Amino acid sequence: MQDCKHISTPLDPNTNLDNFNSSKEVNKTQYQELIGSLLYLSTKSRPDIAFAVTLLSRYNQNPREMHMGAAKRILRYLKGSKQYGLIYTKGDVELKAYTDASWNCGRSNKARSTAGLTFYLDKNLISWSSKTIPNTCLSTCDSEICGLIQTVKKAIYIQYFFEEITSNFVKIQIFCDNKASIFLTKSGQTTDKSNHLVRSIAFLHEKLKNNIFDIQYNSPFKPPPSFCQDSSCCIHTPTVLPGTRGSDEALCRRGGGPSHGAVSHQGEEEY
Repeated sequence: MQDCKHISTPLDPNTNLDNFNSSKEVNKTQYQELIGSLLYLSTKSRPDIAFAVTLLSRYNQNPREMHMGAAKRILRYLKGSKQYGLIYTKGDVELKAYTDASWNCGRSNKARSTAGLTFYLDKNLISWSSKTIPNTCLSTCDSEICGLIQTVKKAIYIQYFFEEITSNFVKIQIFCDNKASIFLTKSGQTTDKSNHLVRSIAFLHEKLKNNIFDIQYNSPFKPPPSFCQDSSCCIHTPTVLPGTRGSDEALCRRGGGPSHGAVSHQGEEEY
Protein backbone atom coordinates (compact mmCIF):
# COMPACT_ATOMS: atom_id res chain seq x y z
CA MET A 1 0.00 0.00 0.00
CA GLN A 2 3.03 2.28 0.21
CA ASP A 3 2.83 3.19 -3.48
CA CYS A 4 -0.96 3.17 -3.77
CA LYS A 5 -2.88 6.00 -5.42
CA HIS A 6 -4.80 8.23 -3.06
CA ILE A 7 -8.58 8.55 -3.20
CA SER A 8 -10.93 11.32 -2.09
CA THR A 9 -13.52 9.28 -0.13
CA PRO A 10 -13.21 6.61 2.60
CA LEU A 11 -16.08 4.45 1.26
CA ASP A 12 -17.78 3.71 -2.04
CA PRO A 13 -21.47 4.69 -1.63
CA ASN A 14 -22.55 2.22 -4.32
CA THR A 15 -21.12 -0.88 -2.62
CA ASN A 16 -23.36 -3.08 -0.47
CA LEU A 17 -20.99 -4.84 1.92
CA ASP A 18 -23.65 -7.39 2.88
CA ASN A 19 -23.67 -8.94 -0.60
CA PHE A 20 -20.47 -10.92 -0.11
CA ASN A 21 -21.57 -14.50 -0.93
CA SER A 22 -19.56 -14.58 -4.17
CA SER A 23 -16.52 -12.94 -2.53
CA LYS A 24 -13.63 -15.12 -1.32
CA GLU A 25 -12.60 -15.36 2.31
CA VAL A 26 -9.45 -13.54 3.46
CA ASN A 27 -7.07 -13.93 6.39
CA LYS A 28 -9.21 -13.13 9.42
CA THR A 29 -6.29 -12.16 11.67
CA GLN A 30 -4.82 -9.80 9.08
CA TYR A 31 -8.22 -8.13 8.54
CA GLN A 32 -8.84 -7.69 12.26
CA GLU A 33 -5.36 -6.22 12.78
CA LEU A 34 -6.01 -3.67 10.02
CA ILE A 35 -9.44 -2.72 11.37
CA GLY A 36 -8.01 -2.46 14.90
CA SER A 37 -5.32 -0.06 13.73
CA LEU A 38 -7.85 2.05 11.84
CA LEU A 39 -10.16 2.06 14.88
CA TYR A 40 -7.34 3.40 17.04
CA LEU A 41 -6.67 6.16 14.52
CA SER A 42 -10.35 7.05 14.19
CA THR A 43 -10.75 7.47 17.95
CA LYS A 44 -7.65 9.62 18.41
CA SER A 45 -7.28 12.07 15.56
CA ARG A 46 -9.28 11.11 12.46
CA PRO A 47 -13.03 11.27 13.09
CA ASP A 48 -13.59 11.53 9.34
CA ILE A 49 -13.03 7.77 8.99
CA ALA A 50 -15.07 6.80 12.08
CA PHE A 51 -18.23 5.74 10.28
CA ALA A 52 -16.35 3.78 7.62
CA VAL A 53 -14.23 1.88 10.15
CA THR A 54 -17.21 1.11 12.39
CA LEU A 55 -19.11 -0.22 9.38
CA LEU A 56 -16.24 -2.51 8.36
CA SER A 57 -15.74 -3.76 11.93
CA ARG A 58 -19.11 -5.52 11.65
CA TYR A 59 -17.45 -8.11 9.41
CA ASN A 60 -14.55 -9.03 11.71
CA GLN A 61 -15.75 -12.60 12.18
CA ASN A 62 -16.19 -13.42 8.51
CA PRO A 63 -14.20 -11.00 6.34
CA ARG A 64 -14.22 -11.36 2.58
CA GLU A 65 -12.19 -9.86 -0.25
CA MET A 66 -14.68 -7.02 -0.73
CA HIS A 67 -14.34 -6.05 2.95
CA MET A 68 -10.55 -6.11 2.76
CA GLY A 69 -10.76 -4.00 -0.38
CA ALA A 70 -12.96 -1.48 1.41
CA ALA A 71 -10.50 -1.36 4.33
CA LYS A 72 -7.61 -0.74 1.93
CA ARG A 73 -9.65 2.04 0.34
CA ILE A 74 -9.55 3.81 3.72
CA LEU A 75 -5.76 3.52 3.66
CA ARG A 76 -5.74 5.12 0.22
CA TYR A 77 -7.99 7.89 1.53
CA LEU A 78 -5.66 8.46 4.50
CA LYS A 79 -2.66 8.69 2.20
CA GLY A 80 -4.30 11.51 0.27
CA SER A 81 -5.45 13.36 3.37
CA LYS A 82 -2.36 13.49 5.58
CA GLN A 83 -2.85 17.26 5.89
CA TYR A 84 -6.19 16.83 7.67
CA GLY A 85 -6.22 17.48 11.40
CA LEU A 86 -8.22 18.80 14.31
CA ILE A 87 -8.07 22.52 15.01
CA TYR A 88 -7.79 23.85 18.58
CA THR A 89 -8.72 27.43 19.44
CA LYS A 90 -9.28 29.38 22.64
CA GLY A 91 -12.87 30.08 23.52
CA ASP A 92 -15.63 30.19 26.11
CA VAL A 93 -16.63 27.26 28.33
CA GLU A 94 -19.68 26.49 26.22
CA LEU A 95 -20.69 22.89 25.58
CA LYS A 96 -22.68 21.91 22.51
CA ALA A 97 -23.65 18.53 21.11
CA TYR A 98 -24.97 17.44 17.72
CA THR A 99 -26.84 14.16 17.37
CA ASP A 100 -28.35 12.34 14.44
CA ALA A 101 -29.29 8.85 13.34
CA SER A 102 -29.62 7.25 9.94
CA TRP A 103 -32.39 4.68 9.67
CA ASN A 104 -31.09 1.32 8.43
CA CYS A 105 -27.82 2.99 7.50
CA GLY A 106 -25.54 1.19 5.08
CA ARG A 107 -28.36 -0.81 3.45
CA SER A 108 -27.76 -3.61 5.95
CA ASN A 109 -29.88 -6.75 5.63
CA LYS A 110 -30.06 -6.80 9.43
CA ALA A 111 -32.05 -3.54 9.38
CA ARG A 112 -29.79 -1.88 11.94
CA SER A 113 -29.61 1.89 12.23
CA THR A 114 -26.55 3.98 13.02
CA ALA A 115 -26.46 6.76 15.61
CA GLY A 116 -23.78 9.40 15.85
CA LEU A 117 -22.89 12.28 18.12
CA THR A 118 -20.32 15.03 18.47
CA PHE A 119 -19.52 17.26 21.47
CA TYR A 120 -17.82 20.64 21.27
CA LEU A 121 -16.23 22.92 23.82
CA ASP A 122 -16.88 26.22 22.09
CA LYS A 123 -15.67 25.31 18.56
CA ASN A 124 -13.35 22.50 19.65
CA LEU A 125 -14.34 18.88 19.17
CA ILE A 126 -13.94 16.96 22.44
CA SER A 127 -15.89 13.74 21.87
CA TRP A 128 -17.43 11.87 18.96
CA SER A 129 -19.14 8.58 18.29
CA SER A 130 -20.59 6.54 15.43
CA LYS A 131 -22.32 3.42 16.71
CA THR A 132 -24.74 0.78 15.48
CA ILE A 133 -28.04 0.78 17.38
CA PRO A 134 -28.40 -2.82 18.67
CA ASN A 135 -32.19 -3.03 18.37
CA THR A 136 -34.25 -2.72 15.20
CA CYS A 137 -35.77 0.75 14.86
CA LEU A 138 -39.24 0.95 13.36
CA SER A 139 -39.02 4.54 12.13
CA THR A 140 -36.70 7.49 11.72
CA CYS A 141 -38.06 9.00 14.95
CA ASP A 142 -37.32 5.72 16.75
CA SER A 143 -33.68 5.78 15.67
CA GLU A 144 -33.38 9.50 16.55
CA ILE A 145 -34.66 8.82 20.08
CA CYS A 146 -32.04 6.07 20.48
CA GLY A 147 -29.39 8.52 19.29
CA LEU A 148 -30.61 11.14 21.77
CA ILE A 149 -30.38 8.61 24.61
CA GLN A 150 -26.70 7.98 23.77
CA THR A 151 -26.04 11.71 23.55
CA VAL A 152 -27.67 12.56 26.89
CA LYS A 153 -25.81 9.77 28.69
CA LYS A 154 -22.53 11.08 27.29
CA ALA A 155 -23.59 14.64 28.21
CA ILE A 156 -24.07 13.63 31.86
CA TYR A 157 -20.58 12.12 31.96
CA ILE A 158 -19.01 15.23 30.38
CA GLN A 159 -20.86 17.48 32.83
CA TYR A 160 -19.50 15.48 35.79
CA PHE A 161 -16.01 15.83 34.34
CA PHE A 162 -16.25 19.61 33.87
CA GLU A 163 -17.83 20.06 37.28
CA GLU A 164 -14.87 18.19 38.79
CA ILE A 165 -12.23 20.42 37.17
CA THR A 166 -14.06 23.78 37.19
CA SER A 167 -16.45 23.46 40.18
CA ASN A 168 -19.16 24.88 37.88
CA PHE A 169 -22.16 23.15 36.36
CA VAL A 170 -22.20 23.55 32.56
CA LYS A 171 -25.52 23.03 30.80
CA ILE A 172 -25.21 21.35 27.42
CA GLN A 173 -27.05 22.53 24.32
CA ILE A 174 -28.06 19.59 22.14
CA PHE A 175 -28.94 20.07 18.47
CA CYS A 176 -31.10 17.53 16.64
CA ASP A 177 -32.56 17.55 13.12
CA ASN A 178 -35.70 15.53 13.90
CA LYS A 179 -38.70 17.60 15.03
CA ALA A 180 -40.73 14.58 16.18
CA SER A 181 -38.08 13.41 18.65
CA ILE A 182 -37.65 16.98 19.94
CA PHE A 183 -41.40 17.25 20.52
CA LEU A 184 -41.53 13.91 22.39
CA THR A 185 -38.53 14.92 24.51
CA LYS A 186 -40.05 18.26 25.49
CA SER A 187 -43.60 17.03 26.06
CA GLY A 188 -42.83 13.66 27.64
CA GLN A 189 -45.98 12.36 25.97
CA THR A 190 -46.28 9.31 23.74
CA THR A 191 -48.65 8.44 20.93
CA ASP A 192 -49.87 5.11 19.57
CA LYS A 193 -46.83 5.03 17.31
CA SER A 194 -44.34 5.74 20.10
CA ASN A 195 -45.74 3.80 23.08
CA HIS A 196 -42.87 1.31 22.81
CA LEU A 197 -40.49 4.23 23.53
CA VAL A 198 -42.22 5.32 26.74
CA ARG A 199 -39.24 4.67 29.03
CA SER A 200 -36.75 6.31 26.70
CA ILE A 201 -38.95 9.38 26.30
CA ALA A 202 -39.52 9.54 30.09
CA PHE A 203 -35.74 9.47 30.65
CA LEU A 204 -35.11 12.28 28.15
CA HIS A 205 -37.98 14.40 29.50
CA GLU A 206 -36.76 13.97 33.09
CA LYS A 207 -33.21 15.08 32.26
CA LEU A 208 -34.56 18.03 30.27
CA LYS A 209 -36.72 19.14 33.21
CA ASN A 210 -33.71 18.80 35.52
CA ASN A 211 -31.78 21.26 33.29
CA ILE A 212 -29.16 18.69 32.36
CA PHE A 213 -29.48 19.81 28.75
CA ASP A 214 -31.51 21.95 26.39
CA ILE A 215 -32.52 20.79 22.95
CA GLN A 216 -32.96 22.74 19.72
CA TYR A 217 -33.73 21.97 16.12
CA ASN A 218 -30.80 22.03 13.72
CA SER A 219 -31.68 21.94 10.03
CA PRO A 220 -30.06 19.04 8.13
CA PHE A 221 -29.44 21.48 5.30
CA LYS A 222 -27.31 23.69 7.52
CA PRO A 223 -24.52 21.53 9.00
CA PRO A 224 -22.00 22.99 11.46
CA PRO A 225 -18.69 24.24 10.05
CA SER A 226 -15.95 21.71 9.48
CA PHE A 227 -13.42 21.05 12.24
CA CYS A 228 -10.77 19.60 9.98
CA GLN A 229 -7.80 21.34 8.46
CA ASP A 230 -9.35 20.84 5.04
CA SER A 231 -12.89 22.15 4.60
CA SER A 232 -13.95 19.11 2.54
CA CYS A 233 -13.47 16.82 5.53
CA CYS A 234 -16.49 15.90 7.66
CA ILE A 235 -17.40 13.11 10.02
CA HIS A 236 -20.50 11.07 10.40
CA THR A 237 -23.11 11.86 12.90
CA PRO A 238 -24.56 10.33 10.45
CA THR A 239 -25.89 13.56 9.00
CA VAL A 240 -26.13 15.92 6.97
CA LEU A 241 -24.48 17.40 4.07
CA PRO A 242 -26.54 20.07 2.33
CA GLY A 243 -29.46 18.47 0.53
CA THR A 244 -28.83 14.87 1.62
CA ARG A 245 -30.75 14.27 4.86
CA GLY A 246 -28.21 11.68 5.96
CA SER A 247 -28.34 9.45 2.87
CA ASP A 248 -26.01 6.47 2.55
CA GLU A 249 -24.25 8.21 -0.33
CA ALA A 250 -23.47 11.22 1.85
CA LEU A 251 -22.10 9.05 4.61
CA CYS A 252 -19.68 7.36 2.28
CA ARG A 253 -18.65 10.48 0.38
CA ARG A 254 -17.52 12.38 3.42
CA GLY A 255 -17.17 9.76 6.08
CA GLY A 256 -20.06 11.80 7.24
CA GLY A 257 -21.75 14.57 9.55
CA PRO A 258 -21.55 17.42 12.03
CA SER A 259 -18.20 18.97 12.57
CA HIS A 260 -16.17 21.77 14.21
CA GLY A 261 -13.06 22.27 16.24
CA ALA A 262 -11.24 19.60 18.50
CA VAL A 263 -9.79 17.69 21.42
CA SER A 264 -9.94 13.96 22.23
CA HIS A 265 -12.30 11.04 22.38
CA GLN A 266 -13.21 7.75 23.97
CA GLY A 267 -13.25 4.78 21.77
CA GLU A 268 -14.91 1.33 21.82
CA GLU A 269 -17.31 0.47 19.05
CA GLU A 270 -18.62 3.91 19.77
CA TYR A 271 -16.40 4.37 16.92
